[in-house]
Amino acid sequence: MVSALLRSLATLDTGPDFTFSIVLVENGDEGILRSVADEFRRYAPGIDIEYLNEPVIGVASARNCALNYAIDAGFDKLAFVDDDEIVRPSWISNLYRSMKRRNLDLVGGPVIPFAKDPPDGIIETVILRNLLARSSRIQRVSRYLETRDRDGSIMLATNNWMTDLDFCRKNDLRFDMIYNLTGGEDSGFFYAAKRAGAKTGWCTQAFVDEEVPAVRLTVGYQFRRSRDQSLVSFRRKYKKRPYLKWLIIPIGSLYKFVAGLLLLILAPFTLGKTLLSSIRALGQALGRIFGLFGYHTFHYEKTTGY
Repeated sequence: MVSALLRSLATLDTGPDFTFSIVLVENGDEGILRSVADEFRRYAPGIDIEYLNEPVIGVASARNCALNYAIDAGFDKLAFVDDDEIVRPSWISNLYRSMKRRNLDLVGGPVIPFAKDPPDGIIETVILRNLLARSSRIQRVSRYLETRDRDGSIMLATNNWMTDLDFCRKNDLRFDMIYNLTGGEDSGFFYAAKRAGAKTGWCTQAFVDEEVPAVRLTVGYQFRRSRDQSLVSFRRKYKKRPYLKWLIIPIGSLYKFVAGLLLLILAPFTLGKTLLSSIRALGQALGRIFGLFGYHTFHYEKTTGY
């Protein structure tokens, strides 16, 4: 996956606006990606690539490794894209121009899911179709908000993201290590930036494509991922309001559970259009209950990419 990403980065069309360098962070002490970086140097000798190793396992520590390097190196902007994605040629220039034109401190764009190989079974096919439909809905809503200058409310994820490093320097912004093994570090960063006065926005034209491997096209994976995301959201929302959770969570979880069951019942009649929504609702219900009783998720304890 990383090699495909790097080769797509080699096709970036930046024009005269700016030059860029690639920072490749390997999380763990394997050293596997060092050879990938060396191979890319031979493939694209005109593009600077820096290989970094972050031995502390976790997504926040890996992102902070890149962020600290970019700040110390004196870069102006930092863009993130994940190792399971490929970028389109105009991706980074669209992010940069949107940020510059609108004087943004943080900007993000759409992520389009795709499967490299056709799904094997009916359930996998339905889930992929649901993921594509969900992505299209997010794009429509985000485009609507962007055209009305109301896109500052959109939570920006680091799978397609650019920040102004002067803003990070000024406000000493880093990814919160509390999310290191759980995920949710990008939402934590986003809300911390907003509290610091960041102007944020959306760039509809800054596309990246995310490969969805077969392991993610299962009911089990989608349920666990939704549960884990719900746990992270719970932790962020109720960290400073621990007593309020006992008033809100039981009712909210019951609502999500009932909604999930109804959507699951409707799935055969909607030709599977409500399947993913039902899985996500049920996962969210369980995640909230788990959070209520102090459970934690460790989604990024192993650097498998899944």
